[in-house]
Amino acid sequence: MTELFSLTPEVLEMLTRISVAAGLGALIGLERDVHGRNAGLRTHLLVSMGSALFMVMSELVSLKAREAGADLTPVNADPGRIAAQVVTGIGFIGAGAILKSGLSVRGLTTAATLWIVASIGMAAGTGSFAIASITTFLTIVSLVLLNYFELLYKKDSYRRVVIEMNGFVSVNEIKKYVAHKSIDVKSFQIERDYVNNKTTVTLMLRVFNRGSSDTVYAEIMNQLEDSSVDLLQVKWGHQLE
Repeated sequence: MTELFSLTPEVLEMLTRISVAAGLGALIGLERDVHGRNAGLRTHLLVSMGSALFMVMSELVSLKAREAGADLTPVNADPGRIAAQVVTGIGFIGAGAILKSGLSVRGLTTAATLWIVASIGMAAGTGSFAIASITTFLTIVSLVLLNYFELLYKKDSYRRVVIEMNGFVSVNEIKKYVAHKSIDVKSFQIERDYVNNKTTVTLMLRVFNRGSSDTVYAEIMNQLEDSSVDLLQVKWGHQLE
């Protein structure tokens, strides 16, 4: 029993594997933390370290069983069985990092990093430090450099516009004022308040070429303010991406 608490060379090697996994996972988690993601430094560190521990324990259980002279078959002696469950389980954490709002989805990149961090932890858990380290380097490079590369080309974005007005305004009239060559109306919702004599219009807009949304907003606002519509307020929301 006391040997379980002694720092034998085997135990030190296992602790080294777990520590390396924790450090590599923390590096990727730091990048996510810098970008303000909920799954950041601590989450990635724990996922990587936990995956490494699962791999270490799968090897240890198989080794202990062989030392005890158990009659093992390829089915019940395969250390990869625990690893397979890690791959399945990490899907639940990744799903929790993904958020959907309207037509936009946020968290796919973070979910992917959690998935790759789990594999890095598993690699470190088997003692494959070179593979784990190179994968960590490639992951950080892809997250950092590709982020700058994406700035070189323009992408479409989605915006939510809520327009509140006095009186009852027709749908066609509102569409006329929000018409713009750089947008496409994806959905259109109108609410009429007969008690307070108000109209609320909600539009989901696809703005072509991200970066021009502020310009489009200013032009739409000018069109609405120059119209005969009795505006109460206009909300221009940035959808989660």
